[in-house]
Amino acid sequence: MNYDELINILSTSSRSDWNPLDCANGGSCYHEQFSFWEKYDGQKNVLKCDHHTGYAVYEEDISLTIAFGVVVTDDWHESWSDVFPNKKASFNLVDVFYNGALVYRSNYICVDGGRCNLPLPLSSNDLRVNQLQNNLSKLIDELSGCNDFETYFKRAGFSLVK
Repeated sequence: MNYDELINILSTSSRSDWNPLDCANGGSCYHEQFSFWEKYDGQKNVLKCDHHTGYAVYEEDISLTIAFGVVVTDDWHESWSDVFPNKKASFNLVDVFYNGALVYRSNYICVDGGRCNLPLPLSSNDLRVNQLQNNLSKLIDELSGCNDFETYFKRAGFSLVK
């Protein structure tokens, strides 16, 4: 598989093409993110370990996997994310691996207190989203068990780049 084929799969695949695995309830998808803090939560010299909460394997080529859910910022706000009933939003990572090697990294925003995962628009003032980011966020949303992506997408005021 080459990079263009990978991007095509991410841009066009759907939930039924992926086999999800749960990494949130005591399991691990073995893609931890470690960070050292001189001071964290009142403690000195802390090594913090974050991990993805979701993981899925592409059924047509099990060498292709995605991991998602590492929270980069848990108190994230933009005017478009504040239109939802619950104002809590977080900035999260999605990592794509091929044969265990990280080959693509992107981000998405978990909005409405965790009820939906949306793509990050081009800017705060330009609420257009490219097809790859849209499909990847929708895929993560569906793999997370959410099912109202289109409603949230419209409510945020998003549109696709033409």
